[in-house]
Amino acid sequence: MRADKVWVTPPDDGNMFGAMFSVLSPEGYPVAYWLFGRSKDPEEDDGLVYVERDDQSWSTDGGVEQCRLGRDSLKLCFEESAAAELKSGREVVIQFDLDDARFAALKAAFDSMFQGHQDYEVTAG
Repeated sequence: MRADKVWVTPPDDGNMFGAMFSVLSPEGYPVAYWLFGRSKDPEEDDGLVYVERDDQSWSTDGGVEQCRLGRDSLKLCFEESAAAELKSGREVVIQFDLDDARFAALKAAFDSMFQGHQDYEVTAG
């Protein structure tokens, strides 16, 4: 998927933080998306990253075997059960184009979401 728009909710904003990668319609509305999030509330944070594809009914808590954030792409590998819940393949690549400031915000969000996960790697930036 090539994202037309990337939204980032930084770790210092509210109780949730994360990112959403969207393909936009000609009118500017999301027609396809991937959403990633994690709670900052210690009582709600189970250490799992919430993942949603296109609709809440296609979502999972956890199930990310590997996450690699590059300067212009995000590569994910999901457990089979998570891929089934997401109605996706086990491997997903999301491409994007961000300026340095937006990429730094995205990296900060992913660093926080995947804190403590050995399956997370930044390959650029």
